[in-house]
Amino acid sequence: MIKTKLWKMFFPALLLVCAFGMQDAKASKGDKILTANEVILRAEEFLQDQLSFAKNPVEIEIIFNERDIEIPADDISIKFQIMGQLKEMGRNFLIGKIMADGKFFRQFSLNAKTTAFVNVVRAVRPIKRGEIISEELVSVEQVKTIRPLRNTVSRVEDILGKEATRNLQMGRNISFNFIKTPPLVDRGDRIMIVAQKGAMKITTPGMARQKGTKDSMIPVMNLQSKKIVYARVVDKNTVEVNF
Repeated sequence: MIKTKLWKMFFPALLLVCAFGMQDAKASKGDKILTANEVILRAEEFLQDQLSFAKNPVEIEIIFNERDIEIPADDISIKFQIMGQLKEMGRNFLIGKIMADGKFFRQFSLNAKTTAFVNVVRAVRPIKRGEIISEELVSVEQVKTIRPLRNTVSRVEDILGKEATRNLQMGRNISFNFIKTPPLVDRGDRIMIVAQKGAMKITTPGMARQKGTKDSMIPVMNLQSKKIVYARVVDKNTVEVNF
């Protein structure tokens, strides 16, 4: 009889515990787990899209120090925002905002290291100062960098026919600071001075008083009048004056 009473008292309590257990299970049924790997993947896709303008291919490494995030919602999304100016190479800092069922849930920070694959022109053998650069002396190679390579030559055609202003080591990146346009005319060269206006054209022999590259203005002595005029270098044999 006592056992029957005890069971009658225990059975409603058991039902109550089970009911609470079912409620708890129902409340957590809609929870979702946002994994750290998913955050990294989404951040990488976001940055790839933002860097679509980049001149060079890039490699992105996302650094996210948090663990998986439990979110009590059926619909979740992440919105990213770049802090400061977007960099094609180097470090970018991002803020991620989690939206749960259309409402703000929480935010987190992460950073990314962006590496670019850049073409550089290098000497395939030592190049001496004063040597004119030809295709046989240089090659294009691709390097990885997290910093912009300022003044570094990336295309062979940009330096063909240029003159080395210093000795260049084999395998070294060639900078625009290490080359110059060679003069077409040297000091003391005999050249033809041309003056043309409409159909009228006058020529007279002259002598260059300084070096000059194409289209540069240099002083030239008129060998007939012995006067100095300033003329534009047309080619290695000709300069032009305006009148």
